[in-house]
Amino acid sequence: MLDVYFNLGLVPSLSIDNPEVFYETGLKLKILKDFLCVYFPITGTAKVWETSNDIYTDNYLQKVRFTLSLDKLNLLNYRSKPYLLF
Repeated sequence: MLDVYFNLGLVPSLSIDNPEVFYETGLKLKILKDFLCVYFPITGTAKVWETSNDIYTDNYLQKVRFTLSLDKLNLLNYRSKPYLLF
């Protein structure tokens, strides 16, 4: 299943009235229902992209992220109903 994600961050600055706003949006691919998701960023504020370029380089594949939620995975529950995984 393919979804859209949006991350938003507010960072206080020296002036209390003007916090800095950062965002990132992209596509979320659920590979195994609620257990494994892959995030493909599409766009965001310039500061987010600059920071990620400093950390990962500007290779797009290094910006792709994933989550693996092992706490939700109980294989004994799915032994007789494997279709619930997808």
